[in-house]
Amino acid sequence: MNKEIKEKSRNLLEDSISSLLGDPVAFARVAKTILSSPFFIREHLFWQRFERFLKGLDFYLGDKIKFSEKISRDGKKEENAKRIIYLFDKIDSDEKVDYIINVSRALCAEIIDLNKYFRLIQAIN
Repeated sequence: MNKEIKEKSRNLLEDSISSLLGDPVAFARVAKTILSSPFFIREHLFWQRFERFLKGLDFYLGDKIKFSEKISRDGKKEENAKRIIYLFDKIDSDEKVDYIINVSRALCAEIIDLNKYFRLIQAIN
């Protein structure tokens, strides 16, 4: 893999993590990259679903800050964001994304804790 592709991939991953942690500029960069980059179908579907998730959090919660605070609470914010991205790689339908948005709403409303959140996402997959 050439150096430029590695760099862009790393930047996209870092922006994805930052967008989960509430950075609106990073979200805009992810959306722009998704729209302007040629991806294989599997990767394209992943990014569509990930973008749907981020937009769903914004729509339902009004603010991604609640979500980023919840996944950052135990001091493992980057590790938790990476876990979410890894789990999203396994999602195979928009319906599952909607379920995960609802589980994320439950996390933000403190109906469930972070451990249960990750267990539910794995169950959804």
